[in-house]
Amino acid sequence: MITHKSQIESLYGDVFFSGKVVGFHCIKHSGMPSAAILCIKIDSSNVDSFYQYDKYTALKIENGMATFPIGQYAKATDDTLYKEIVYVNINEGKSLRMLFINTQNDTIVKQLYYTSSDLIENDLNICDTCY
Repeated sequence: MITHKSQIESLYGDVFFSGKVVGFHCIKHSGMPSAAILCIKIDSSNVDSFYQYDKYTALKIENGMATFPIGQYAKATDDTLYKEIVYVNINEGKSLRMLFINTQNDTIVKQLYYTSSDLIENDLNICDTCY
């Protein structure tokens, strides 16, 4: 599994984006744990497009929209954390940090990660209709 800081930094360390969350999708494939994706309407980014998908990590940036997998999703514990996120700031200044701003204007800070959590590659198209 790609979780080591240097591996994430080498794949994603130069990619920055921020924007408004316009979609939240919980995805479950047969026999796999549920995973979730945030759809982010980008208002600032240092890349016009980016695509990475492998067994462990994923991110798609295309046409001003970021498809951002947030990992395994346990409804009871994650509803408040992720469904109330309204804005994200990902890797600003190569900080390797993710800032999630929720409806109460609180900021949640996490280490940079892009976990695919058993998503299939086609799941990265789910935000294509969130314009």
